[in-house]
Amino acid sequence: MYKLRSTIKCPVEMKELFLEELKKLHIEDPKVEVIEYGRFIDESRLYWDYVYPQMLEDKKDVLYISYEFPDTPEGREACHKAEWSIGWVPQNIRYVKE
Repeated sequence: MYKLRSTIKCPVEMKELFLEELKKLHIEDPKVEVIEYGRFIDESRLYWDYVYPQMLEDKKDVLYISYEFPDTPEGREACHKAEWSIGWVPQNIRYVKE
């Protein structure tokens, strides 16, 4: 069985903004993880510089906020709604095994 996992990568200081946005979408218990800048660069494509250009200059830790949906029609619809509701920041959406 699979589920959809979505991850937002953003500056640490934007934590409360994104958690509030997720709460509005009834997404509960997102996983919040602080990642070292070097790992972020290794794991991410460099298109992030157009979203948060200061991240490339600051070289500070980065926040990963992840949340999941079941791989069902309802889960895919909820994932799509979340993606479009927070569409001003790229989200990494992928299938993962349960």
